[in-house]
Amino acid sequence: MPFFKYVFGYIQSVYVNICKYSFVAYYLTCYSLVEKR
Repeated sequence: MPFFKYVFGYIQSVYVNICKYSFVAYYLTCYSLVEKR
């Protein structure tokens, strides 16, 4: 089913973007905590 494949690819890309964004947010939070020290 091409439709299912398309939806799966879209969900996968969104999940990867969320992982990237959360990783950047985590890195910035740790960096700011280290800078405050």
